[in-house]
Amino acid sequence: MEIALSSIQKAVRKEFPQATLDGYEKINKGQINEVYRLDIKNIDTPLLLRKYSTNDYWKAKKEVNVYRTLAKQGKVPVPEIFIQDRKRNALPFPYLLMSELPGKDLQETFDSADNDTKELLMERTGECLGKMHQIKYPAFGWIIDSVENWGEVIKRDLGWSIIENIFETNMPKKLIYRTLDYMYENMNLLEIKEKPVLVHNDFTMDNIKVQDNLISGVFDFEHALSGHNEYDFIKPDWLMFTNKKLKERFMSGYKKNSDVSSKFEERLKYYETQRAVGMYMWFYKNGNKEEAQKKLDVLKSNIGFD
Repeated sequence: MEIALSSIQKAVRKEFPQATLDGYEKINKGQINEVYRLDIKNIDTPLLLRKYSTNDYWKAKKEVNVYRTLAKQGKVPVPEIFIQDRKRNALPFPYLLMSELPGKDLQETFDSADNDTKELLMERTGECLGKMHQIKYPAFGWIIDSVENWGEVIKRDLGWSIIENIFETNMPKKLIYRTLDYMYENMNLLEIKEKPVLVHNDFTMDNIKVQDNLISGVFDFEHALSGHNEYDFIKPDWLMFTNKKLKERFMSGYKKNSDVSSKFEERLKYYETQRAVGMYMWFYKNGNKEEAQKKLDVLKSNIGFD
């Protein structure tokens, strides 16, 4: 959908009256809600426009809540929110206008770094996640809509409804039954004593900025929740811990600010199994066979299915 420059400029001028918009570009952030980088004269602050569907505006409200909570904590840099608009007066969709964090994506920096720098970056990334997990909530859930029991969040919102609809896919029935058996047999892992914390829920290198090998910010809290801290290790385990040393440095950094339980590895495997099924379903539904197969391989490995 093409957005009129005049409409974006009208939106921006609510906060920056002198702004002149020369253009904008869609950037590769957000699989569901799009993000645009704005090319603006007359102001020094780099700006991003995040677009939401009407049905997803509650996520924008939640992101603003999270950004302001982190800004108040003062330990993890996040974008500054200038405008939160759901009335669609200037633009034909709900949106956030926010600052763009300085630096490069961690993934870009990591890919060109030597091994020592990669290990340093992992330690600092772990420290960052540990600081985020110092933020506590009174109940589990989607932050603006919470329940008291973590197991209920997993069952209601994070995959069991998806898991129990998996017969709609072409996954072998033996694998489906083995997966369901595993999930039910290990439900005790959802009985946790830890207090709910801020869980990013998509803590990947693409959502972390780095400048001079220091973490310059974290963003994209669209899927954030108040949950069990160990749930936030799914994406790092899949995408960052490419060798034992990187995982060790990440964990050493994390433990400077937070900690994990004695059942961390067992519970992480459980969380990853649940998440792999949900992501398999999503990729299968959207016709991405390659990514669907990757998640199927994770699932088979976790439950010991040959």
